[in-house]
Amino acid sequence: MNNDKKIPFLLDGGSLTPEDLYEVGHDMQREIGITAKAWKKVASGRAVVDEILVKGAVVYGINTGFGNFANVKISPTDLELLQLNLIRSHATGVGSPLPLAITRMMIILRINVLARGNRLPSHLFIVKCSSCVFFLFFYFLFS
Repeated sequence: MNNDKKIPFLLDGGSLTPEDLYEVGHDMQREIGITAKAWKKVASGRAVVDEILVKGAVVYGINTGFGNFANVKISPTDLELLQLNLIRSHATGVGSPLPLAITRMMIILRINVLARGNRLPSHLFIVKCSSCVFFLFFYFLFS
């Protein structure tokens, strides 16, 4: 791991060690980034989704509902709402908030998985997650 705190810690989807995760997770001022090779994988995977949407093909979880609604095609105008509702349905918790370092490590783990390029997120989504890791520190500091 590069210990220079001015250089973002770069994730590639494959080389993150538990030691790296612990260190960067507890270093609240360390920014997170994605390697150029990982960005290419993400872009390639995302191109598959974009092509599906342009062609109007029906693919589970991309432009259909989930579970009992797997056979229900979602209109292109409602796809953003579908994704928002999916996030909301999974974004609940019980009990006290997790410690900041644990929350940060969980987001880093998610970004690392997305960096593999097989989950098909948008470039913007990964950028927002990476920014979130850095700005969590300020949110908890001033709230």
